[in-house]
Amino acid sequence: MRLAGIVKSIADTIKSENAVYRQTPINLRVLGSITLALSLVSIIMSYMNFTHAQYEMFAATVVLTAALVFTFVFSFLTRNKVVSDLLFCMVISAFCIYFAVTGGNDGFAILWTLLFVPFIMLIMGFRFGIGIGLFFEVFLIGLFWTPLKVFVSDYYSDTFMLRFPMLFTAFFALSFIAKYYIVKIGIAEYKALSANEAKTEFLSRVSHELRTPLNVILGMAKLGLNDTRIEESADRFEKIITSSTHLSNIINDVLEMSRIESGKTEIDSVPFCLRSAAEECAELFLLPAEEKGISLSCSIDAELPEVLLGDEFRIKQILINLLSNAVKFTEAGSVSLDVKLSELSTDRCSVRFAISDTGIGMSEEFIAKVFVPFEQEDSFLSRRYEGSGLGLAISYNLIELMGGLLQVESRLGEGSRFICTLPFDIPESGELAPEDKGGGEEFSFAGKRFLVVDDFEVNRMIAKQVFVDTGAVFEEACDGEEALRKFTESPVGHYDCILMDIQMPNMDGYAATVGIRASGRPDCGLPVIAVTANALKEDVDASIAAGLDDHVAKPIDFDECRRKVAFWCDKLNP
Repeated sequence: MRLAGIVKSIADTIKSENAVYRQTPINLRVLGSITLALSLVSIIMSYMNFTHAQYEMFAATVVLTAALVFTFVFSFLTRNKVVSDLLFCMVISAFCIYFAVTGGNDGFAILWTLLFVPFIMLIMGFRFGIGIGLFFEVFLIGLFWTPLKVFVSDYYSDTFMLRFPMLFTAFFALSFIAKYYIVKIGIAEYKALSANEAKTEFLSRVSHELRTPLNVILGMAKLGLNDTRIEESADRFEKIITSSTHLSNIINDVLEMSRIESGKTEIDSVPFCLRSAAEECAELFLLPAEEKGISLSCSIDAELPEVLLGDEFRIKQILINLLSNAVKFTEAGSVSLDVKLSELSTDRCSVRFAISDTGIGMSEEFIAKVFVPFEQEDSFLSRRYEGSGLGLAISYNLIELMGGLLQVESRLGEGSRFICTLPFDIPESGELAPEDKGGGEEFSFAGKRFLVVDDFEVNRMIAKQVFVDTGAVFEEACDGEEALRKFTESPVGHYDCILMDIQMPNMDGYAATVGIRASGRPDCGLPVIAVTANALKEDVDASIAAGLDDHVAKPIDFDECRRKVAFWCDKLNP
């Protein structure tokens, strides 16, 4: 059974090579470059043959060089890799037969013949290597171990003719084993890559499917909460919003972890005020801490530079994750955030963040896996303390991407202390970018006409309600095809902004936007803003690439949506 298993493994590997090869083919230029290198070897052989007056061998190697150069050129011209490989094998095989029959004491010819099959096996794979190897095995045995050896006895000694097929067999076997393990590794890498891509695609698809109904839940709850006619239901709507927000946070965590694992997370480096960022994060948890009866303090080093270069959004994400855990797992006592300057030079500094709590703490066994995704201390805690189990894993990976270090000190029942050290560059100017103070601003869109495009009627209603009492007038379209038709048939300047969903039947938002931009109308540059459940960074990039001006993710943040529409209407329709 063991032998049968080995044979099956080899057969499966050989069979799988083509599938892997189709997905990750060897570049034709690689084969061409190697062929050109062999041409140089052939030129050296030609020179050696000429200097030793071996004119027949000289002529053969000259023709071989020409054939190799032709194969090199052909590998660039053809897109059919199989044809290119086959031509190469035929050329080399013909000359190896010639060298074996007439090579005699020519060391280059002998070496060429011995190394030919390993070269074919390792570079081109099992597709040609096994067939050609077996052919030459039979050919060399027949040439040197049968009465046919009389035709080459003038060139080879009896000892050499006995050993030559053995040497070839050894090279053939070694190259087969080497290629087998190379392909096995390639198959494993291909499967891992495919699994990761499938997981990312799955998460993206699931995210869209979850965000669409979540947008309805949150949108309707917010609208209901603002309806003064049902004041007695306000508490229920508050709970709906809280639960939906929690679900949204879990989705965001899963997607964030997926981006990190796929290497798509990018770290920005822009001027920001670390002191303000830390204070804002601490302020977010003052009320939750007060409701639990615990104290929350924030201490920031006075020597900390006023402006640093870094990713403010990611810094806040890390601090919020750590503070959220500290408050969540602390039933009595205190939580503290200490920010201290640990190193300082003229253009660079290192900052140490310490988040301490007097909560439930962690066991030594759990500390060893605390930064592993989805891990929690035990099933009881996972039920008692809601969460995805991804916050610490996300923070740990983000800190690593920034070149920092995250450590934890904890004892079960006595609390925990997370220590994060991050490096920052200090900008020369020390000036901050203008702050966006759009939050809570009153917007007026009187006289503005918006086209809301979405295949889901409730989503269109929510999008319109985002701008209720702003004076905006709305028209609707249920897919990209209808949106494009309404735009092209309307008078110039009829619409001031289009709120465009992306995934729709008949024609998606990307194609509709491309059609609008390509219409050639004077108003084809009007603001088109994606309002979609496609929330990944690559989705935002795809929207911008398709000609949309901005991107609002579902569930819709009402203030953010109004702010972006106001910005683009003022910018493009002054």
